[in-house]
Amino acid sequence: MPNTVKTTIVTGAASGIGRATAQRLAQAGHQLVLSDINADGLAAVAKQIKDEHGVAVVTVAGDVAQESTASAVTDAAQQHFGRIDALVNCAGIHHLGDIEEVSLEQWNQVMATNLTSMFLMCKYTIPHMPGASSIVNLGSVLGLTGHAEFATHAYAAAKGAILSMTRSIAVHCQSNRYNIRCNAIAPGAHETPMTVQAMQQVGGDSNGMDQIKSLGQGQPVDVANLVLFLASDESRNINGTQLVIDNCETIR
Repeated sequence: MPNTVKTTIVTGAASGIGRATAQRLAQAGHQLVLSDINADGLAAVAKQIKDEHGVAVVTVAGDVAQESTASAVTDAAQQHFGRIDALVNCAGIHHLGDIEEVSLEQWNQVMATNLTSMFLMCKYTIPHMPGASSIVNLGSVLGLTGHAEFATHAYAAAKGAILSMTRSIAVHCQSNRYNIRCNAIAPGAHETPMTVQAMQQVGGDSNGMDQIKSLGQGQPVDVANLVLFLASDESRNINGTQLVIDNCETIR
């Protein structure tokens, strides 16, 4: 039904790429279910979207790496809108630290937020998708390449696993004839609060910083525009892949 208003879930919606994605989808007319562990930031985003775009927005504050929250997000979409047309998994954190430095606690926290949350959201959302639906998982170029300057080994491991999980979900849905597509986006450096924090920790004199300075950073809306395309019917033949958006950063 091409004229049906799409209902889309966005996790990690309070800041960065998640926030930009929620705003861009609202601009395109999607009704939204937004989630984030930052309750105040989530409420502010929801209010802004309602005021500027007039679309229906429901919020669920909490940690989507917890099964109860992931289930509550899906339940909210069903209760308020009766359908889920797209799921955008943006929730993510990072800890700088190489394999010798990162603690087990940090490793587990990154894996939970960046990977387990996506597993849970997909698990609970897929049974309620009506078909001709789309899942978009936010990965990273660090899941494709190593980067000595940004020693985020737990983050890179989680993002690499996201790409593999995305392919497996796509095949699962196709094999079961669900008509649900699943793709991943692998952004390079984009100007988000998380990236700004990482760059401050690394310092301005590193080789990695020189590359970012010469190439420039993208803006969160650049990724949000790609999310909108993958969530739309125009991308109906794109499935089980990852799309890199990094201005050639990974091949230099």
